[in-house]
Amino acid sequence: MTNQCAKYYQTRWDCVSFFVSTTANVSEAIHLIDSEAFDVLLSDLQMAGPGDGFTVISAMRHISPNALMMLFTGYPALKEAMDASFLQMDEILVKPMRLPERVDLI
Repeated sequence: MTNQCAKYYQTRWDCVSFFVSTTANVSEAIHLIDSEAFDVLLSDLQMAGPGDGFTVISAMRHISPNALMMLFTGYPALKEAMDASFLQMDEILVKPMRLPERVDLI
C-alpha cells in the first residue's frame, strides 16, 4: 500500500473510532502481526512483493485465532468460489466496498 493510500485509510477508519495500522507488503504485515495484538484483520488479496493476502491471513490465524479475518478481492467470481470453503478467513469482500459497509461487518 502506498503512503498516500495508507494515510487515506487511516483517516477514514479513525473517523469511526478504530485504531488502524497499515503496511505496504506481506513481510511488514507479518512483522506487525508478530509484534502487536489485533482484533480484526482486513487484507487485500493482491499485495506488493512476494506473498499475498492468504499468507497474511494464515499468519494472523496462527497467532490470533479468534481475530476477525476479512480478505478483499476485486474478483467477484473468486468470492463465489471460496464462499463454500472460506479457507481461514471469516469473510471475503468484493471491491469496491464503501466504508460504512465494512464498519457494519466488523
